[in-house]
Amino acid sequence: MKRQLSLFIASTCALTMLSAQNIVPNGSFENWVTKSYELPANYPVSSVNESFLRGIVSNVEKTTDAYQGQYAVKLTTLKSASDTIGAWFANASDAEGGDPSSWPGGIAYNQIPKGIKGYYKYNVEKKDSALVGIVLKKNGVSYAHYYYALGGIHTTYSPFEFTFNPEPTQAPDTIIFVATSSNLLVFNGIPESSATFDNVSLTGVTSQPELLNGDFETWTNYSTSPRPAAWNSSDTDNNGILRTTDAYVGNYALELRTYEGRNDNNQLEAQNGWIQFGQNMNGNNFLGGFPFNQAHDKLVFYYKYAPHNPNDKANIYILVKRNGSWVGGNGMLLTTSANYQYTELSINTNDGLAPDSAYISINSSDWNNKDLSYVGANLKIDGLAFKSHIQHNQDISIANDAIKFYPNPFKVSCALVIQPEIDITGAQLHIYSVLGACVKMQLVISYKTTVNKENLLPGTYFWEVTRGDTVLKQGKLIIK
Repeated sequence: MKRQLSLFIASTCALTMLSAQNIVPNGSFENWVTKSYELPANYPVSSVNESFLRGIVSNVEKTTDAYQGQYAVKLTTLKSASDTIGAWFANASDAEGGDPSSWPGGIAYNQIPKGIKGYYKYNVEKKDSALVGIVLKKNGVSYAHYYYALGGIHTTYSPFEFTFNPEPTQAPDTIIFVATSSNLLVFNGIPESSATFDNVSLTGVTSQPELLNGDFETWTNYSTSPRPAAWNSSDTDNNGILRTTDAYVGNYALELRTYEGRNDNNQLEAQNGWIQFGQNMNGNNFLGGFPFNQAHDKLVFYYKYAPHNPNDKANIYILVKRNGSWVGGNGMLLTTSANYQYTELSINTNDGLAPDSAYISINSSDWNNKDLSYVGANLKIDGLAFKSHIQHNQDISIANDAIKFYPNPFKVSCALVIQPEIDITGAQLHIYSVLGACVKMQLVISYKTTVNKENLLPGTYFWEVTRGDTVLKQGKLIIK
């Protein structure tokens, strides 16, 4: 009997997904994620944000496999679904651009080093190598830099020592040390290339830089800034993406800002705060997205926009695909609005046939606006949804408070309360994740039904009470 009931619940969830699949995942921007990690003290920049962004664990690790002392640092090149992420860390203050000699910051030092030495392990015989590098700076400007490759099979610690050539002729006031798991000056590296470093020091000097931490015994805790769950951006540092409590509905909304950044030529320019649900297009194909099966629909949302340059406009667009190819969609420029404004964006396929998935991108400025006068544009957006889902077979005659959860939010359990004038014969409660998956189903056999948290994680969920093909009511449920 229990097995039959569980099969019934599973099949019912699957059937109801036909109506639930047209949900914009985390379109209310209530769910945000942060991740905690450690880096060697005085080394605040690394590849960790990028490895998290691509859905991977930290590729810079504290390891007890040390040459001396308690700890060493282990770097591993990892493979994501769409890219290879080489591991690296440095004691610069920023890492804009790929050349460490152009990075700002570093640690104070005023002696002329002759070279660098330390101990390492490596696991790739050919085609890849780790790197260690030193950048010497004076008055904020790099005047010498040295990068050295470390490769081969070294399952036990091996010493390395390099002499700077040409020899530096003046004392720095600042230095940057950087280490990598792969030869990132040439390519992204080979997945699983792994380098472990310990006891790194400068040679030909009377004392080491006070903040070098070359034995990697001291580590600092960090956490990523909040990022909207299920959405992504290519910006590894989350620049221009913020969580705001100035929301139209719920506790949070998405805030995107145009900020000052650097292009591939290391020149300052205005850059978008942007997010996307899906991955970049390749010709007529694009990766990722979420389930969507309506040939004709509308994307609805609320937004505020304050451009810094009056000629600027934010934009949002949706592309729909079938079997991996683009078959329709639409886009819209968003103009100045001091208050939240309700907006609808029509979506149509080119051939009138249903798609199977959708891709959404939101940007704080027009892509072509690179002049610094555009820096400071501010877009807030909330309540992103499909009109078809909002209106799907809903019994609009039922009053707003006739079906509700109490308390909401809740920690352990809550009650689904339905007014007695409503016919609940055959009624069911379905709870969905922000990704549209049915995570819980209960038969509604009473006007007050207890709903337990059970194995559901804290976060935002969506619920529907249905009776046959009719959706009696929909709403949002928050678990603390």
